[in-house]
Amino acid sequence: MSIASHSIHLNFKNNKIQHQFRVGLFNYKEVWQDLVDLKYISVFKTGSYFQINMWYQKNEILNLMTLDDSEKAMENGFLISEKLDIDLLDARKAGYHRWVNKKVYKETNKVVYSD
Repeated sequence: MSIASHSIHLNFKNNKIQHQFRVGLFNYKEVWQDLVDLKYISVFKTGSYFQINMWYQKNEILNLMTLDDSEKAMENGFLISEKLDIDLLDARKAGYHRWVNKKVYKETNKVVYSD
């Protein structure tokens, strides 16, 4: 049982985001906001988990989700990057950050790099 939680809702059709906070019985939803100046999605390893982060504006980061499976994290990162029509960065290995060729990933489900 959790006492507090934070959820992020994305409306891909209208490029909007909404945050929802829950503390006990109290529930608060922010108004829908426009997703502006999106840069890319990254899949990043932190400890034994993998974070899917959305980078926007200059260097702002929003953690969208955290998973314990590398392949599931990449799959979810790809799906979000496709829906938002932005690039995907594979940062699952420290010091080895590379852009994913999304066309190849979509066709083969294999990570191939653009550079």
